[in-house]
Amino acid sequence: MSENRVELKSCPYCGGRAVMKDDRLGRNYAECQQCNARGSAVLSEKTAAEYWNSHTGNSSVAASTLAELKTMMTDALDFAAKAKARAKMAEGMLTECIGAIDKLQRRA
Repeated sequence: MSENRVELKSCPYCGGRAVMKDDRLGRNYAECQQCNARGSAVLSEKTAAEYWNSHTGNSSVAASTLAELKTMMTDALDFAAKAKARAKMAEGMLTECIGAIDKLQRRA
């Protein structure tokens, strides 16, 4: 990569710091160090920086999407906890039924 680096704007998705990288084919791309968002891989470092700097991610959209995702995950955890409690209750009921069947078999 050249010494004449173009300054990279912060990540349009998370606001993290972006750095210029290159791949095995010698193409350059910008990548966010926080969320790993990647820009287009091109031969010119300047062009890669220009592509990256032209992104107009909407952090408020990203924030609302993350909030929705967090709510869904919290709901899933709540559901899993309830399912676990129901499974434990069912296990207890099945154990009682097996015990009752054992008693009936001994009487017979």
